[in-house]
Amino acid sequence: MTDALIPVKSLRDGKTRMAGVLAPEQRHTLSLAMLGDLIESCRRGGLEPSVVSRDADALEVASALGATALREPDECNGLNEALSGGLDALREKGAGRALVILADVPQATAEDLAKTRLQLEAGRTIIAASSDGGTNVLGFALPAPIPLLFGDSSFDRHCDALSSRGLAFEVLKLPSLEFDLDSPDGLDRFLAAGGGGRTGAALAGFGLAAALA
Repeated sequence: MTDALIPVKSLRDGKTRMAGVLAPEQRHTLSLAMLGDLIESCRRGGLEPSVVSRDADALEVASALGATALREPDECNGLNEALSGGLDALREKGAGRALVILADVPQATAEDLAKTRLQLEAGRTIIAASSDGGTNVLGFALPAPIPLLFGDSSFDRHCDALSSRGLAFEVLKLPSLEFDLDSPDGLDRFLAAGGGGRTGAALAGFGLAAALA
């Protein structure tokens, strides 16, 4: 089975762009719900999910849903270093390829993830942009063929890094993988689209669905 690696930063400090809409505890609950939806979709899409994080709640949710929980070392410096450590752990267990997928994509469908997995299993390097020019998905044979460059404008930087090494890659155009829920505008779009799952249930529990949809 192809491995998916999902990084999760400290949830107590997460989703700060939604601070004007959601209280800290609500943002924490929302982040866990989104993670649960993504893990479930990964498994239904034929992916074996692993979560790398130093957040105890995120690791607990990962284990409870059958994902591998990888404890990020305290000395780890940022997202890309955490991902590199997670990929090393996957290689140590014998994984030959990995799909890095960020945790802000609660609308990722099992069908789109299955299509992505098949591309990866066919030997392709694959990438999907986020709506703001970042990278939501990056898949490759291990070891990683380029340095990981997740962050602002990372889609172009990942594509340039692959091209500069003469590596062919496929740009995925799958709407469910391009949408990331990390801002009030994204929250509006999620609700307007009738988003469900654990994420939709969490928002309904906040009483925000009717107000924002």
